[in-house]
Amino acid sequence: MISIGGDDTLTTAAKFKLFQDTLPGDQPRVRVVHLPKTIDNDYQGIDFTFGYFTAVEMLATQTATCWPTPGRRAPGSSAS
Repeated sequence: MISIGGDDTLTTAAKFKLFQDTLPGDQPRVRVVHLPKTIDNDYQGIDFTFGYFTAVEMLATQTATCWPTPGRRAPGSSAS
């Protein structure tokens, strides 16, 4: 099983793995691998996760559309 997500997803994947550890030795197991993906970039031990830079870029793009530029008014402003 490949788990992709943040802290909650990691916790669920870890619980699934721990559950499998309680099974009798002759029972089949599913390998569990977790791939961190979070916009918070709050994982310890790694520099960044995918998802983080996408969120930062999206925020920058959306914020830039809110600022007035020469020849363009900010959204919601009235013409004077």
